[in-house]
Amino acid sequence: METKKSQRLPENTLPLNYKINLIPNMKDFTYEGVIEITASVKKAVNSITLHSKNIEIKNATVCAGTQCLLPKIIPNEKNEEISLSLGKQITPQNIEIHLEFSGKITENLAGIYRSKYEHNGKIDYMVTTQCEAPYARRIFPCFDEPDKKATFDLTVKIEKNLQAISNMPVKSESHEKESKTVQFETTPKMPTYLFYLGIGNFEFLEDKYKEVKLRVVTTPGKKEKGRFALEHTKKYLEYFEKYSEIPYPLKKLDLIAVPDFSAGAMENWGAITFRELVLLIDEEKSSTRIKKRVAEIIAHELWHQWSGNLVTMKWWNDLWLNESFANYMAYKAVAHFNPEWNAWEDYLANEAARGMFKDSLKSTHPIEVEVNSPNEIEEIFDDISYAKGGSVLRMLEAYVGEEQFRLGVSAYLKKHEYNSAEAHDLWQAISEATNNQNIKHLMKSWISQPGYPLLTIKQKNKDIEITQERFNKKSSQIWPIPLSIATNEICYNKLLDKQKENYQIESEYIKLNHEQYGFYRTAYPELILKKLGQLVSKKELSVSDRWGLHNDLWALCIIGKENIKTYLEFLRYYSEEKSLIILTDISSSLRKLERLYNSEKFWPDAKKRIISELLPTYKNILKEIGWSNIQGESAEQIMLRSLIIGFCGFAEDKETITEAQARYAKQEVSTNIADAIYYIIARNGDEKNFKEMVQKYNKEANLELKLKLLAALYQFKQPKIIKEALELSVSKEVRTQDLRYIFSSIISNPQAKDIIQEWIKKSWPEIKKYEDIHYIFEDILNALILTQTTKKAKSEIKRFLEKNCKGYKRTITNAFEILDMNINFIEKNHKFLEKQ
Repeated sequence: METKKSQRLPENTLPLNYKINLIPNMKDFTYEGVIEITASVKKAVNSITLHSKNIEIKNATVCAGTQCLLPKIIPNEKNEEISLSLGKQITPQNIEIHLEFSGKITENLAGIYRSKYEHNGKIDYMVTTQCEAPYARRIFPCFDEPDKKATFDLTVKIEKNLQAISNMPVKSESHEKESKTVQFETTPKMPTYLFYLGIGNFEFLEDKYKEVKLRVVTTPGKKEKGRFALEHTKKYLEYFEKYSEIPYPLKKLDLIAVPDFSAGAMENWGAITFRELVLLIDEEKSSTRIKKRVAEIIAHELWHQWSGNLVTMKWWNDLWLNESFANYMAYKAVAHFNPEWNAWEDYLANEAARGMFKDSLKSTHPIEVEVNSPNEIEEIFDDISYAKGGSVLRMLEAYVGEEQFRLGVSAYLKKHEYNSAEAHDLWQAISEATNNQNIKHLMKSWISQPGYPLLTIKQKNKDIEITQERFNKKSSQIWPIPLSIATNEICYNKLLDKQKENYQIESEYIKLNHEQYGFYRTAYPELILKKLGQLVSKKELSVSDRWGLHNDLWALCIIGKENIKTYLEFLRYYSEEKSLIILTDISSSLRKLERLYNSEKFWPDAKKRIISELLPTYKNILKEIGWSNIQGESAEQIMLRSLIIGFCGFAEDKETITEAQARYAKQEVSTNIADAIYYIIARNGDEKNFKEMVQKYNKEANLELKLKLLAALYQFKQPKIIKEALELSVSKEVRTQDLRYIFSSIISNPQAKDIIQEWIKKSWPEIKKYEDIHYIFEDILNALILTQTTKKAKSEIKRFLEKNCKGYKRTITNAFEILDMNINFIEKNHKFLEKQ
């Protein structure tokens, strides 16, 4: 097997400090820059390589001692590098690299870019930066790798009426007639991907945490919506300081709401950026779901200030050390302060389930994954690096104990602060804290192997036999698995580190993976499954265990290890279910059946028969909780209402559809149920409804409602309307960042498959402009592939992409494997559903 050549910079020259001077032009959106890099030459060199992309280098000087050289600048566009050929050798010493350059302030949401907003009827712009993953090189020439930590001194010259924000507080300001020069304090040692600069006409909502200055930064007219964020920020800072035993390291912390942003948020040290939707809360109008989401994202980015910023992974193969950790710690913080939000149930549904689905693919990658090129770095910001990694940490904590885990994490952070680390450094710290040297071996298996185990139970007289194999792929892989085997009397904790093991357990029932801490699935024999189903029906198992049984069974069904008949029969045990995450999981499975079989003639009748078993459950709940919020009701009930209304609409219940249409007509749509009502209007709507919804979208001032309207526009059934909606997606009416809502919505519309294939092919020259915005382009590719359900469509799309798309190999491979899985599922279960 050929090993790819890594595109890492040589280790012979390392940065110590960047002095950066930038002069942006807010009229033509260009900028001039000068950078002086103090670097340490570790071994004799005759050239120095830096990263640079889309920047014009005008002059270069390299000074070593009293000698200054004028190097030849040699670009390498493929590797996004420049080499400074010195013409002679420099021996080990500290040097100064002086570069003059210019660049453009783009609109493509990476590097340095402009973000548009409207205030008092006028269009204005702010300038902001996004440097992760390899985007700092689009702003200034640099050593753009995570372990190349250095200090930064930034100075910017801006118009006198604007403000500038960076990682550190302002050190000084000097004023001229029409401009001002702002100099910031020196940062601690940090990687380039954490650099931040924001310029604009900002508003500030200020507060303090101990001696740390806190600010929510917004465009004009929005700062009052930052109060929710400030309150949660203070709580989480205190929680993470106590957890890590390390004070927050900087003097200030800004939370910056950016109108245009490709991701959800970014942990720039001391200057965290967010999409407006996931930072700014209207206490009266924002939905409960978005409040929970904002709290979780704030906690995620705040933990990064320790794990990621204070201690940084050495290379992108350990990206999960940043993201998995923040993913998991965010839920810990939220659960600590808001136990009524059921954060750990959310974790199962939002994180563990996504990680398991992505990791069930044969084309998955290990948590610790080899990456070589910029494109590969971008593609690993996925459910493996975030959700699977976090789930494995959750499993480890359950295995070693919560306090021992915390002590290990704290020791790891203290030992490596202001430096870089690798996974084995964390395992070493936890091993020492727990006095368990098996930790390193256990975790190496989980982070270095792709996939996860499927455990199969067999009853043998008074024993049970547990066998492990890789889920959805034949392989000889073995994992050391922390087992929790629940019975009616006791929960047994074991470590299964071989392919097969017998256990002497006599009990009325056996449930593996008690409370779903383990990252594995379980297949039960018929008799045990039936007994567990009876316990589900009586609610004698916890919500997590009831959810886990359903989620595992459906996953086995999807890969062909279980048949649809068994799955549908098991659903009957949930006839009295009221748990949000369980009913959401069931709803998701049935909606997938609709998407896969919608074009089959038998499907309408089969759907009615399947739905008839469950619809009474959902309708009874709706009758009980009603359509409107009730004073003092739980967050779960508020969110359950939206799910129930949406499911009844999916089930084509006339009573629900009529009520939704009436409330829409009277404009009685709260943010908590807006997505369900808009979905029902679209699924039962016509051209007139579509045009009306477009008008509402264009006029809607509430961002949450606006985005829910946008997603609903892609749920209409008529081909003509779907085409119109797709044309809208690339118009000036839709922000580029919001394409993510569009293409994730259209995947779930079974009527869209032929139209989207045709439209993307036709619009490819225009769609290619998003190729450099990886989150957006991945969503477009997934929508193109995952809407399909036939081998013919797969072949057509494959040919098209082979000809027209050279990058995104991991994304495309994953999507085609999911498509193959869906096609196999359709074929395997076709006859049974046809006879339903």
